[in-house]
Amino acid sequence: MNLFNPESSFAPENNLLKYRSQHLFRFDAEVQREGWFLGLSARYQSKLQNIDLAWLTFERSGLIPSWGLESWLTDHPRQPWVFDARAGVNVSDHHKMSVVVSNLTNAEYSVRPLAIEAPRLVNVVYTYEIH
Repeated sequence: MNLFNPESSFAPENNLLKYRSQHLFRFDAEVQREGWFLGLSARYQSKLQNIDLAWLTFERSGLIPSWGLESWLTDHPRQPWVFDARAGVNVSDHHKMSVVVSNLTNAEYSVRPLAIEAPRLVNVVYTYEIH
């Protein structure tokens, strides 16, 4: 049984499943000292090489205004690195306050076609730990 249908694929030459990244890298480091912590994480996901050809066929048909998928694929040949940072203090044994910044550099990227990921987001987090 062959699960790969090259007639329905945008880029069938590599026999890659649709909507799968070939490479994914994640990194996370945290420094903890008495009373505080500081952390940084990074991730990289290679761009999707194969999507449903129907997305582009529909856009090229002219039945709807262009939603920009083809130009996005051309203008963004690779994904950016995305960094997150966090810092916080241990107020007591049970209480912790922290600031978490997601997408620190405010990178514009899309893991799936037509789905732009979230811009920079800053969260203030309170954690109560039950022992």
